[in-house]
Amino acid sequence: MVSATSEEIFPTTESWSLGDFIDRLHRYESATRHVVQTEALLGFWGEPFHEQMLTVAPKRLAGQFATPSGLPAWLALRWYPISLLSYSGGIAAVSARRYSNVRQLLLLPIEDPESRFRRPLVATVTKRISDVESAFKMMPGHDRFFTPRSEYVYKLLQPELDTALSLGSEYEACFDEFEILYALEYAHQNSIQDGGFWGPPGRFGWKYERGEYGSPYHLLVSEAKARGNNWEPVRAGLFGGSIDRFLEVANKYSEYLARLHWR
Repeated sequence: MVSATSEEIFPTTESWSLGDFIDRLHRYESATRHVVQTEALLGFWGEPFHEQMLTVAPKRLAGQFATPSGLPAWLALRWYPISLLSYSGGIAAVSARRYSNVRQLLLLPIEDPESRFRRPLVATVTKRISDVESAFKMMPGHDRFFTPRSEYVYKLLQPELDTALSLGSEYEACFDEFEILYALEYAHQNSIQDGGFWGPPGRFGWKYERGEYGSPYHLLVSEAKARGNNWEPVRAGLFGGSIDRFLEVANKYSEYLARLHWR
């Protein structure tokens, strides 16, 4: 997998076109398909002593980055396989309610070759891959989507996780919950740095206006309030292990979602 996604195979200095972008997506997906399924199995079944196995693939992929310069789009897209692994393992972990596995993936220290800083995976990958968000919206059939990359990954991973775990009708709810946890953990980590409360909105964002009983976001926050310090993601160590911190971030992020007016 590492050699199949190396910079020799995916050089960062080539010119950009939408066709080349789509071709690279598909080649990255082909190179990581079996690892994506393995990551799902580890996320779903992994016990604490499987931690190294769960994080070895994204760690190895990030460790191969050597070139700090090149076309920004290609530099950003090389983080795409790591994003797929975090989604696959994270969605599977959510479905099994193994939130310690979600924490291990999102908080895995990753070095950014451009800044040379080591930050949690959720922070590093989000910062880099957001540079190609607009390219996903240019893909055929994606111009009408509010969150084109989220929609693309949703459709891409559904058959892979169904093959590995037979999630069936549970897939969408698990996908939304993972993206909410991802966005809010990013907001938590980022606000430590600059006081901001932004996180990458996924498919759950445009569902926000469904209100208290139809929005995945509202339902998750309601569950957290009801469970308090016994809420599993907090007990697993997300949001600094603090329900108060989670609610602070969730309330601020809710204000951000309300301002977006998805129409």
